[in-house]
Amino acid sequence: MRSLKILLPLGIGAHLGITLWTTDPDSAASLLGISPAWLALALVLAFLPWLTNGLRLWNWLRWEGERRSLGDCLRVAVASEVGAAVTPTAVGSASVKTAMLNARGLPLPRALSLTGMGSLEDGLFFALAMPAMLVASGVWHDGALGQLVDVGARAVETPVRASIAAAITAGALLVFARTRWGRSVGGVLCRSWLEWRALLGRALTRHPFAWSTNLLLAAIQWVARYSVFTALLHGLGLEIDPVRGLVLQWLCFTFMAVIPTPGAMGGAELVFLTLFAGEVPAEVLPLVMGAWRMTTFYLLTLSGLVFLLASARERGGPDWSTTLAGDAGNVRPEN
Repeated sequence: MRSLKILLPLGIGAHLGITLWTTDPDSAASLLGISPAWLALALVLAFLPWLTNGLRLWNWLRWEGERRSLGDCLRVAVASEVGAAVTPTAVGSASVKTAMLNARGLPLPRALSLTGMGSLEDGLFFALAMPAMLVASGVWHDGALGQLVDVGARAVETPVRASIAAAITAGALLVFARTRWGRSVGGVLCRSWLEWRALLGRALTRHPFAWSTNLLLAAIQWVARYSVFTALLHGLGLEIDPVRGLVLQWLCFTFMAVIPTPGAMGGAELVFLTLFAGEVPAEVLPLVMGAWRMTTFYLLTLSGLVFLLASARERGGPDWSTTLAGDAGNVRPEN
């Protein structure tokens, strides 16, 4: 985290330099004419997932008798987002959230199960809403997406490679399971699974209507996150169908998950340029990409870092930057 304080401003400077270098001066000047109203909406949409994520966690802790303040839950949500930004994208924020909850006094199986419930809420949104949006958007076989689908289809046509990879993975897991670390991890996962099943049962039987609130918050969270690009595009005087923009953003973030760099640095820009090459005029595509990446990654990460450092000093509580750096075990739960 200490290195992030140095690398993040350098990354922002390099990102701005590359964006301006690849954009002609007339197109770059159009950024100054962005609509303040659309820019404000884009910023609200970018930061809204912090609040919805914190509210969802606060609800679960309240339902399970593990009461924490809403502010504390918001700090966990922000810390998860910042932590995800400094790890490979595939790691995501779930592992960071689990560590933060464990640092706040929750047993590891309980922390894992609560994080799992959040993932279930997210998964239900994607399973129920995204197929319809994908069909309605008309992007299923368009341009780069069609090419990516063809690549995936060809990969499936080579079952020998897939079988070899599956066998190697299974063998490695069996060897690991026989070690002391493997047995320890397996025990934690089993307890977490039982805890998760119990949480799901209570959600369905004791407070199904209350849980629907979390499902609604999850929908708001992801719609907001995937609509930032659409707001920025309208602010620059360009247009795109909101559903189409949302689906393309979902695909963009999904493909970013396989890029093994912190926050998908470098690869995120390439994925964006590939997916949106047919949606945005070529002369302003780098500019739009720069505005999108600045809003959805650099600004959020920098703001989250400042928020965590400021809240830790103001409250005299745990230093969240230290926790993210790996000293979570030193944090004590609050009463």
